[in-house]
Amino acid sequence: MGTWATLGSILAGSVALNAEAFDFLADAFAYGVTLWAAGKSLRWRATSALIKAALMAGFSGFLLWRVIHSILSGQLPTPETMGLFASVALAANVITSVMLYKYRTGDSNMRAVWLCSRNDALNDIAVLLAALGVYLTQQPWPDWLTGLLLVLLNVRSVGTVVRQARQELKQA
Repeated sequence: MGTWATLGSILAGSVALNAEAFDFLADAFAYGVTLWAAGKSLRWRATSALIKAALMAGFSGFLLWRVIHSILSGQLPTPETMGLFASVALAANVITSVMLYKYRTGDSNMRAVWLCSRNDALNDIAVLLAALGVYLTQQPWPDWLTGLLLVLLNVRSVGTVVRQARQELKQA
């Protein structure tokens, strides 16, 4: 899905869709770390959650850079392409989120995966709204605003995961 979303972000020229593409790649890594840590001690699971939080923070920094770059270039994204790719991604992320819903209150390792999936579905909805905003206004600012909101959502999730992982490390 990450490669497909990357192609869509290039075709659309959308910072919000580019954020979604990068997030897919980060999630693939996060899911791999989660599976690796699943049967390990609480210390290992909490440490893997901190690794995922660092990855999410890196994603947020990259996205903030992309928003600034997009603002400076003033490029108008293609809303139809944004909407198409975000719709397909939303369907995939809703299915994944439903499958992971029962793990949302688990340890920090599982919670991090749930938050990634939930954020993906919210990101997709935000990209769809940005596409509509770009279409209606014929201005790039809805794409930029959505990119900034996605940064805030991810930073908040980083804080949640880090707090829980630190508590678990104290217990371990």
